[in-house]
Amino acid sequence: MLQPKNLLTFKEVKTGIDSYYKSIPKSRKTTQTLSVWFEINEIKNYISYLEKKSKDKGIDISGIRVHLISENDTSKKINLAFCPTVELNNKKGKKIHPSFDPNYSEKGSPALLVKLMNDDEYADKTSSVLNRGDICPYICPEII
Repeated sequence: MLQPKNLLTFKEVKTGIDSYYKSIPKSRKTTQTLSVWFEINEIKNYISYLEKKSKDKGIDISGIRVHLISENDTSKKINLAFCPTVELNNKKGKKIHPSFDPNYSEKGSPALLVKLMNDDEYADKTSSVLNRGDICPYICPEII
């Protein structure tokens, strides 16, 4: 197995966590989301699910985009939304990786998330977006 190319040093991790924490206003230090946790098997299952659904539609997944989303309409409680992406070319021929949903895609034609999200017909339908990780400080006693 090859080591992933984008691993951080411990110094980079510490600097990033410290910098984020320092950016939180004092009044929100005890309520602001500091991290989000997902079970490893949930992530593995999600990737397998995406690969199977996409393969059935003849679409190659190019990656996973992670969107920051608020919970309960508050910016204090942030979670992550994992979305599969597909490689396309924009009007200028530049490669782009928009989020899509394999469940609503047609054979060889990805259903782009931005279109599905803005179509009332799909508003209450279950998407292929993974969310609902455990957020700290709400659930976790410590982050480090």
